[in-house]
Amino acid sequence: MTCTACNSEVREGASRCARCGAKPGEPPPAERSSSGRLKVEAAAYPRPTRTGATVWQVTTDKPHTIELELSQMSGREVVVLDGRELVNKLKWGFRSEHRIPLGGQTGVLTVSVGLAGPTAGLQVDGRDVAPVSTATFVQAKGGAPAPAWAYIFAAACMGIPLVTLGGAVPMGLGFGGAAGCMSIARNQTMSIGARLGLCALVTVGAWVALAVLLVVVFGIQSR
Repeated sequence: MTCTACNSEVREGASRCARCGAKPGEPPPAERSSSGRLKVEAAAYPRPTRTGATVWQVTTDKPHTIELELSQMSGREVVVLDGRELVNKLKWGFRSEHRIPLGGQTGVLTVSVGLAGPTAGLQVDGRDVAPVSTATFVQAKGGAPAPAWAYIFAAACMGIPLVTLGGAVPMGLGFGGAAGCMSIARNQTMSIGARLGLCALVTVGAWVALAVLLVVVFGIQSR
């Protein structure tokens, strides 16, 4: 079934379109914007509260704003719904899933971590919802892939937790460095030379930070 307001696919039996909030069969009113969202509804979305977070806006029972904030260093995930914090936890897995109550429907926010960096996606009523803004180091689901050379720097960073056989700080350095390199590599506004240089700096910086950490730890143990 197709939404008559924004031409998006609507799952059979759904009460509203996950993209624009229109009911199945509802004619497109004149006040709809070019994106398919109602202009009157767009003005009613709660304002994002987290600078640099990945933001989704969707209408179910009413307009909702969902924010995801990730820390590259600590692995902390913060999920905010309409200005109210739902999740604030350290996550050290490769995948986490958060259920978002959206009136009569439930959104599923998924965060996956790989060599390409963190990937975040939101599904409402079984359909993917595109973010209205994406954090610089988070790749939205379905986003453009990073260039092949970026994986060399990411793999070099991921060698940190392998060498140390785990540990919270080494994992933070490894994942943070890899995510930073992949984010820089995907930045099409910079020249390839600048991206290569910055990725090299991030990789070297992560290993230098590990060396400093080891010196401090062994120094304390030797006392």
